[in-house]
Formats: sequence, structure tokens, C-alpha cells
Amino acid sequence: MCGRYWTEADLEEKIKKVIGVPIDTLDMRRKRREQPAAVNIALGDIVPSCPALIVEKGDEGLILTQACWGYPSHKGTGLVINARAESVFEKKMFQRGIRRRRIAVPASGFYEWNKNGEKNTFRREDGKALYMAGIADLFDEEVRFVILTTAANDSVNRVHDRMPLILEESQVRDWIFRESAAERILKQVPIRLKRQAEQLQLSLF
Repeated sequence: MCGRYWTEADLEEKIKKVIGVPIDTLDMRRKRREQPAAVNIALGDIVPSCPALIVEKGDEGLILTQACWGYPSHKGTGLVINARAESVFEKKMFQRGIRRRRIAVPASGFYEWNKNGEKNTFRREDGKALYMAGIADLFDEEVRFVILTTAANDSVNRVHDRMPLILEESQVRDWIFRESAAERILKQVPIRLKRQAEQLQLSLF
């Protein structure tokens, strides 16, 4: 699963290479169309219910914007923050998003905790931005998103049996624009990631 991730200061420059035009230029276009003000790169930990950066389809290609992490649950309490890649087309809650509003969620890396409560960080071994596959939808005129998860690969499964579905930079555009490509990507095994485990700090009091 994915319940928390983080962004670092250099993420903006890495995103620009994938989007294909400077983010400042995109922000100016938004202002000319009287759309919401330019987004800011939120640094640090990103947690459910908070606004976060997403890459999605725009009028002239890919754009960077913001959405709130988590769909409201049908029961009216809590949030649904992940969707399983294996069944996303089958679940009514996710059908509109997977068919009409596929997104990429940029991050520097994500966290996962094992059964002993020990925190592990995961990032790409090559230092590039990590793009997690996601979908978005509109709830009460607010855009919200979930992150897709898949079976953990051998770099994650020692900590957890699920992990985010990771997109390569070259797959971001196909994932967002082409449903046939998206169906193939849903079945892929994510790349190996670099793992760092933090020592569990035990209080003496």
C-alpha cells in the first residue's frame, strides 16, 4: 500500500522534463484562462487528505496541478487512499477515474512500515523522480485522487506485500492518454527501488 510519501526541493526540475514545458509557462496559461492560481511545490511529507501535486491531461498536453489525496468513503467516514491495480476496472467507485482521468503522482519517494512498526523509505536507485500511477475524480466540486497499488516486488516485499504502481518517465504520457497502454501498465512489475530502514527508537520511559 502507500499511505505517506515525500517530496524534495529538486522535484520541480525533474517534473519539468516529463511535462515538456516550464511549469511557470503552464501557470501563466492557467492565469490567462482565469483558472486557479499557480500551484506550489509542497515540500516534506505528503499525507492523506492533504492537497498534493498531480500530473494530468490538459488542453495542450500534460499539466501540473493539485488535488486532494483520498476519495470520500461510501460510508461517509474516513478516506479511500489506494486502489488495487488488479481490480480497479471492476470497482464502481474507480471506474470513472480509470477510464477518464488517469494521473501520475510525482514524489521523491514513499514510506512503508513493517509489522514491527519500523519505518522504511523507498526511492528510485537512479535518483529520478518517482511517478506513482493514480486516478482522479470530482467530489462536491473538489478534485480528489487515489494511488494505485500492486503486488510488491522483491525490493519491497520484505516490508509489505503491496506497493505503489510505479511509472517510468516514458510511460507517463501513455498512461494518461491511452487506455490500451494503461491496461498493460496495470499488469507490470514495478522497477526495483532503493530501500533504507530506520532504526526503531524505543523510549526508556
